[in-house]
Amino acid sequence: MQKDNIVYACCLMAVTLIATIAVGGSVPDDVAFHFDASNTNTMTIVSENGTNFVTRWNCVSGSRYATAREEDRRPFLGTFNGRTIIDFGTYNNDPYGCMTGYGASMAWSETDTSIREVFLVYSDVYGDEPYDLPGGPFFLGSCGDLDTYHFHRNGLKLFYNASQVLAKNGVIQIDGCDQTISYALPAGFHLIHLRPTASVSANAFATDRNTRKGGQRLAEVLVFDAALSDDRVKVISERLYKKWFCRKQGLVLLLK
Repeated sequence: MQKDNIVYACCLMAVTLIATIAVGGSVPDDVAFHFDASNTNTMTIVSENGTNFVTRWNCVSGSRYATAREEDRRPFLGTFNGRTIIDFGTYNNDPYGCMTGYGASMAWSETDTSIREVFLVYSDVYGDEPYDLPGGPFFLGSCGDLDTYHFHRNGLKLFYNASQVLAKNGVIQIDGCDQTISYALPAGFHLIHLRPTASVSANAFATDRNTRKGGQRLAEVLVFDAALSDDRVKVISERLYKKWFCRKQGLVLLLK
C-alpha cells in the first residue's frame, strides 16, 4: 500500500448539534462492527444540564451495539469538523488513587474474538490535571471476563510493551503512514489502521477491564473479521479521509 506522507492535523469546531447521516460510501457488507458517531439516529441520548450523554450506540447496520457501563461514567457528544463524535472524557485510573480524570466507557453487546482489521477515526483526550494523561487505555478495550492486552496503549505511544504480539507485529498505520509501536500519537484526530497478524479480541470502548477508562474520542470505528486487500484498505481510508478530514487534492484542510 502506497504511503501518504502528508501530516494531518485536527481541531474541534463548536457547532449546533443536529442529527447527521453518514456520507461518503456505503457500509461494507462484510464488516463485523461499524459504529458511526455522525449519525446520531444510532444513539440513545440523555440530555442533562446542557450535556448530551450517550447511553447506547448502535451499529450502522445489524443488531450489535455498545452501552455505557453502569459502574462507569457516560460518554457524551462532542463535535469535530462539523460532525458529531463521542467523547469518553479524560483518562481515569481510580483504583490506584492517582488519576482524577472523567473515565467513561462502553461495553459491546458481543465479544469479537476474530478481529483482523480495524479502522478508527480517533483522538486522545488531554486533561487539565497533571495525572490526566493522554492516551486511552486501549484502541479497542476489554471488560468483564475478557482479560486481554491486545490493543493496549502506552500513554502517547501506540502500544504497551505487554500488548498482544499479534497486534504489535501487524500493520500499524497513522494517517496513511506506517508506524512502530513506540510512535507518539500527536494531539487531535487521526485515522488509525491496524491489521494484526492473526485474530485478536475486544469487547468494549475506552476501558481496560475494571480499572483504566476514558482518555479518547471516537468518530467512526470499523472492525473486520477477515484481513482486507490493500486495495480495499485504500478505498475505506479514502472514504474516511474525505468524510472526517475535509480532504481535498491530497491535502487535509482544517480550520484553526
